[in-house]
Amino acid sequence: MPAHYPEARQQAQLAFELHKDGRIPDALNAFDRALQIEPDYAEAHLGRGNIFLFQGRADAALAAYDLALSYRGNFAEAYNNRGNALERLSRFIEALQSYDRATSLMPFSAMFHFNRGNALYRLGRLDEAEAAYRKASQIDGNYAGPHANCGAVLMAKRLLDEALVEIEEAIRLKPDYAEAHNNRGNILSDKGQFHQASKAYRKAIEVRREYHEAWSNYLRCLNYDPSVDEATLVTEHQNWAAQLKRTNTAGQVHENSPDPNRRLRVGFVSPDFGRHPVGFFLIPVFNERDHDRFEFYCYSGRVLEDNITALLKNGADTWRSTIGVPDEALAAQIRADRIDVLVDLTGHFGNNRLPMFALKPAPVQFHWAGYSHTTGLPEMDYALWDPYRVPEGKEARFTETVVRLPDASFCYAPHEDTPDVVLSPVARYGYVTFGSFNNTTKVNEGVVELWAKVLLSVPESRLMLNSKPFAGIKERERFESLFASHGIPAERLILTKGAADYGELLGEYGEIDIALDPFPFSGGATTQEALWMGVPVVTMPGSTPMSRQTYSLLAVLNRLEWVAKDPADYVRIATDLASDPVRLLSLRLTQRDRMAASPLCDQKRFARNFEAAMRDMWRNWCEARQPAVIRSQSTIPGDFGIFSDR
Repeated sequence: MPAHYPEARQQAQLAFELHKDGRIPDALNAFDRALQIEPDYAEAHLGRGNIFLFQGRADAALAAYDLALSYRGNFAEAYNNRGNALERLSRFIEALQSYDRATSLMPFSAMFHFNRGNALYRLGRLDEAEAAYRKASQIDGNYAGPHANCGAVLMAKRLLDEALVEIEEAIRLKPDYAEAHNNRGNILSDKGQFHQASKAYRKAIEVRREYHEAWSNYLRCLNYDPSVDEATLVTEHQNWAAQLKRTNTAGQVHENSPDPNRRLRVGFVSPDFGRHPVGFFLIPVFNERDHDRFEFYCYSGRVLEDNITALLKNGADTWRSTIGVPDEALAAQIRADRIDVLVDLTGHFGNNRLPMFALKPAPVQFHWAGYSHTTGLPEMDYALWDPYRVPEGKEARFTETVVRLPDASFCYAPHEDTPDVVLSPVARYGYVTFGSFNNTTKVNEGVVELWAKVLLSVPESRLMLNSKPFAGIKERERFESLFASHGIPAERLILTKGAADYGELLGEYGEIDIALDPFPFSGGATTQEALWMGVPVVTMPGSTPMSRQTYSLLAVLNRLEWVAKDPADYVRIATDLASDPVRLLSLRLTQRDRMAASPLCDQKRFARNFEAAMRDMWRNWCEARQPAVIRSQSTIPGDFGIFSDR
């Protein structure tokens, strides 16, 4: 370290040692003493920045790194760490610029190229991110991190087999690499290998017991696995919640005014405020909100924003980014905002903030939309469902109190880019085309077997599967092999990755006559889209909420004739529909109007019922300061539904 004064050098060296030993306040004091002796000591400013970054104080870290660079303009490590601070602040373009400068000054640093790849990945520049990770691996062949993150990039590009090669190389280099085991689980889950995926997640958890992301991915995976029973689902969710480290929330006092009728501050927490099912489900709630009675705060983990983000942001009273914000800091912000009702929109899907909900920052907390089972979290007071997805008597599977909306759990808001309905494909091609636009994780071997029976029962029919993984030839070959094992040749399959543009994607429903719903995880947004585009949907609900999403929509639409009671009935319904081209054409031309006139598209009705449910939750807290049985009437004619306690 090029310090002019030995005393400054000694204090800085002491500070680095203290930091390494975890004595953070003492280390900071030692750096301060070094800078009192020599204010332009760049390494001491760098060290202070590192401590601030470790503490989660990204703004303070950035200021310290800038000071270091003001005294030494070619300080590569300061540029690199400055990029780390900027990433924490969600300033990814500036972070990339800092990493670019660091790699130009020190082109043979594998770590700098690795960090540069991370910024590119955050910006959605996947090809460049892959190149940066491969450069880091080229520089240091024993560096596991670039292989692990390269695998994540390839997975995002839906090149699953190539991704698995990179992940397994990372594990070979570093057998206890928890993140790599977690990513391996993600790939195997996407490939439908649920048992192997669960083993990979459990290995990640074994390496790091409190690895929340791996726990959530494990629980999410269980929802897709047809071999997992409900008792196991409930138990494993509770096991996750039991290992969470949290501050003691029992008897926690919230200072919110307990007025049951005042204007409520509602906070929505999600990384999916954008072109995502959750973003679409929120549109009716935001479009038709009663501004006099509800104030909306959004706590957004969304990195890449789009036009749906802009729409939701415009409808919110307050918008806060949560990227890089620790759970404790986010909980403190929510308390400072005096949120009355806090809504989780993610459950155990990616980038969730359930550990933050465990800190109980709001007096009333409930889950809706983003996950089709219990969160397992005792601090989550309620879960918002409907009478079709969670029938009476099924409350025991939830740690939350079940609240039911009167209609389906979601309302459909037609997108401005929605194309017109076109003639059914059978009228154009002379054969029936079945289809599914659900992600391939839902298409397990049992689903393939049943869909093959449908195809065999309708000679010359085709099956169109439209999902991103089909961008990779190996995934297409895997599905061709699966169907071939059940007597379906490749020429009867249409495997496509789908259009990137949402309007074009909706237009692709014009290429299928009948939608086939998967199980045990049925469609949600995809079912809404198919119905809106005039396509009938055949479903086979089970006992779990995720298996009953399409059933819920069809029940409200009064299309129970498309709901199968068993596999044989599923084949019968699909075959009967396929045998009547005139009926398919009639459905094509009339279904949109039928749906538009139903509660599935009545945004105002849905918003009022959603608000009534929140108001009742709040009233319970005001009256009893704890969850209780709700008794409520809808603000719209018709039964509001029965509410059940735990």
